[in-house]
Amino acid sequence: MQELENMTEFMYYPAALGLSIVINYILYRTWKFDILKSAVRTDRWGSKVVPLTGGLAVFTSFFIICLLRWQVIWDSPKLAIALGGGILMFFLGLIDDIFELESYQKFLFQIIIVLLLIFLGLKASLFGKPWNYIITFTWMLGITNAFNLLDNMDGLAAGIASISLIFLGLSFYSEGLLLLTFMSLTYALVLLGFLVFNFNPARVYLGDSGALLTGYFLSVLTLLGSSSSGKSLFVSIIFPLLIMLIPILDTTLVSITRRMRGQSPFLGGKDHLSHRLVILGMTERQAVLFLYGVSILLGGSTIVFSTTSPLLSIFVYFLISLFILLFGVYMGKIKILQQQENSGGSAVISTNFLYKTRVLHILVDLFLFALIYYFSYLIRFEGLISKSSIRLFVESIPIILFFKIIFLYTFNVYKIESRYFAIKDALNLFRSITLGSVFTIITLTFLARFQGYSRAVFMIDWMLSLIVIGGVKVFYRIFDELFYSIQAKKKEKIILVGNRRTYQAVNAYLKLKSNLNLMVIRFFPLTDFVYDVMMKYMEKLNFPIAMILVEEKGMFSVEQTKRLEEKGIALVDEKAFFSKIL
Repeated sequence: MQELENMTEFMYYPAALGLSIVINYILYRTWKFDILKSAVRTDRWGSKVVPLTGGLAVFTSFFIICLLRWQVIWDSPKLAIALGGGILMFFLGLIDDIFELESYQKFLFQIIIVLLLIFLGLKASLFGKPWNYIITFTWMLGITNAFNLLDNMDGLAAGIASISLIFLGLSFYSEGLLLLTFMSLTYALVLLGFLVFNFNPARVYLGDSGALLTGYFLSVLTLLGSSSSGKSLFVSIIFPLLIMLIPILDTTLVSITRRMRGQSPFLGGKDHLSHRLVILGMTERQAVLFLYGVSILLGGSTIVFSTTSPLLSIFVYFLISLFILLFGVYMGKIKILQQQENSGGSAVISTNFLYKTRVLHILVDLFLFALIYYFSYLIRFEGLISKSSIRLFVESIPIILFFKIIFLYTFNVYKIESRYFAIKDALNLFRSITLGSVFTIITLTFLARFQGYSRAVFMIDWMLSLIVIGGVKVFYRIFDELFYSIQAKKKEKIILVGNRRTYQAVNAYLKLKSNLNLMVIRFFPLTDFVYDVMMKYMEKLNFPIAMILVEEKGMFSVEQTKRLEEKGIALVDEKAFFSKIL
């Protein structure tokens, strides 16, 4: 009898997938109304009219399955309340799809719905009452809108949500939360049925009705799961954060960069994470699949390491968070500009050598140095830091941060483009961190005679700073090489021989003027052996070089110039180059 009941319950999953495919297909083939259709807008990525019936299909499919199990759901009051909130959120999105509400109006109604649900008893149970209310309010509004913002490219929001829901379902199953497992996997399969019609090129869009509903249910399920879980408080908080890290990162990135440009984070735009990946050279499908892969890695890591020791979990989660932080900073370096209407309103990439970008790098390094210094204390005292050590940490951290940042700036580490981070630059990084540590010790000796301070802490801090900050530079270089190789396949390649400032100016201009279809792939400083070094470099390439840009044509001998011409490589001086492209 129990086996028959389990088999009957299992049959709901293929039913959810099949029902979603059928309803989406019917609406796609029969929808002839002018309402619930996307409009072509210059501030949005999509450039075609597509039915917004995906939300209606997802809502209908999911709630039909829920009605079939209504008696079981009704026995869980919080879940029944959550479904009622989902109905309200769906109809709010549907009204927005039809009448295009102002962003503040939509947000106001979301606040009303969330407050109503909290009043009815739907809230987190992690801390005391005030904090539970604040966490519930912030989390539900944040995740709901994060998925609404993430719905910016074919198949992205539905795919990321499906992946998140599958890993949530697996986590709930391991905890014995079978009803939450059922809800998570059912909604994931409904979204996968929709994804059949939404993956690039999309025939149906989710619309605000589907995006708000999806974000809302993910926020509610994670809240209910964290409150019901038997896991530690740390894992209960970190697990949903990592599961939702892609939409959180996208929303954070868009909000910060738009504020820096003086724009509203609630308006449409072409500056999302997926758009930046496309601008860096990926196709739309590659960008979406790349983000799928990151989401799967994050979800898989949460499942694997939630069963390990707390200390190992903290270390792994720290590494994952650091990777995502650096990835977000790298994406944030790309400044998105809107061209004039006559150029089609496409998004382009501007120079990385901007004041705000350097400030962002400095802020990240400040955060990392502070974290490294704290971990040095943890390692030295094996996790048990006394009150006196905490006092010394607080008193000394401004000094160590000041000297390390000052020396990094003095040795021009922030002026180096990561793609050309070489041995010389690594030596400058070594000198900067070493001198920063030495001057910190000298200052503390002068101010406090170094009383109470542990020399081992500063030795650990010095080693960790070299490893982590050096690793960050390597990380950025790997990403630069990855995206430059993607871009190089689509553009004519240029090698520049001269000084670094000329390279920066040319590189920045060509990035801004993407329609020129030119790209500087390598910079060589002017030396006596530059020709031989350059020729050896070109022999290793599997693509042709269109042009070598030099200060003056007389830099190479007649014989050397002739050899370049025989290879079909144009030798162009800077004056002729700029007069041509300008």
